[in-house]
Amino acid sequence: MPFTKGHPVYWSMSGKHHSKKSKEKMRKSHLGKKLSEEHKRKIGLAGFGRTVTEETREKISKAQRGEKHYNWKGDKVSYRTLHNWIVKNYGKTNRCEICDGRKAKMFDWHNLSGNYKRERDDWQMLCRSCHMKIDGRTERFGNFLRTVGKGR
Repeated sequence: MPFTKGHPVYWSMSGKHHSKKSKEKMRKSHLGKKLSEEHKRKIGLAGFGRTVTEETREKISKAQRGEKHYNWKGDKVSYRTLHNWIVKNYGKTNRCEICDGRKAKMFDWHNLSGNYKRERDDWQMLCRSCHMKIDGRTERFGNFLRTVGKGR
């Protein structure tokens, strides 16, 4: 049977599969061989233009979340990456849990324990003003202005 693009291959139609021994032989025969640039281009174009339904995309997305994702690092992530994870999983902040303000321009996720866990109880939504007060940034900034920043 001649090969035609889009036609299923012979052994998948007949239900036959390669044995482990024949798979190993094929693997060894291909070791050290380089693909031509033309062949690489054709491989890249093979899946071009295929469409996937939204349902399938959602299944793939759910199957590769969290610890199942190839790039999952667990607790060994950077400060910025963890904050991005918090925003993705718990949403953007839109109110302050201390002053109950909703009119502020900027809101932040504040870590309570300093351990940066991936638990909602360890995070708090704050307006930028309350966040700076809790972190001590307003006090440090005031000290900076009184000493170093005075001459600028």
